[in-house]
Amino acid sequence: MAARSNQKKDFVAAKAFVKKRRLALNSYHALQRRTRKGIKSISTNDQPEGRLALVIRIRGVDNACPQTQRVLKKFLRLPQFLTASFVKLDKKTTLALKRVENYVTYGYPTRKTIMELLLKRGHCKVDGELKPLNTNELVERYLGGLGVICLEDIAHELLTDGPNFDAVNKFLCSFRLNKPKKGLGEKMTPFSAGGEWGNREEKLNELVLDMI
Repeated sequence: MAARSNQKKDFVAAKAFVKKRRLALNSYHALQRRTRKGIKSISTNDQPEGRLALVIRIRGVDNACPQTQRVLKKFLRLPQFLTASFVKLDKKTTLALKRVENYVTYGYPTRKTIMELLLKRGHCKVDGELKPLNTNELVERYLGGLGVICLEDIAHELLTDGPNFDAVNKFLCSFRLNKPKKGLGEKMTPFSAGGEWGNREEKLNELVLDMI
């Protein structure tokens, strides 16, 4: 009887593993198709070169292929569900968004949205420890040599693609956001069709302010 019970458990575990593996393979093959053929929803020619975008991860990645996980966690700096980061749109970042588009939503933040993020969700890492950016002290200490001494200077560098954009963006940790008050809608459907993933353009600001 015990042996039969153990066999049943092993079968269930094996079935779950096969399902997870199949989903990962499907994700991988979809990624390969998107890379070869391109995606109409995101074109490298349509993205405004040098414009600032804020990217939010809206899905987990347990069943995603390794390439997708690497782009999300390493390149876009979105280690967890509902984390956000700034990117400067160019061919490289647009290609990265193309690869992971159904895991993220993004758009163009206003100065108000950037300042709200910095004041309420902004952090930097000092000696391996996260420090909130609720004052200008840390900004001046670590970026003052670049002429960036306050949160307003950070917002300016980001919005205008200033000469210190990369240093300022690297100084910032990814932002941890809350779920929207009404929750997220259909995460497997693009925003343009009434869902969640993809480019929201300026409409991103309303979502972000609801998640801070």
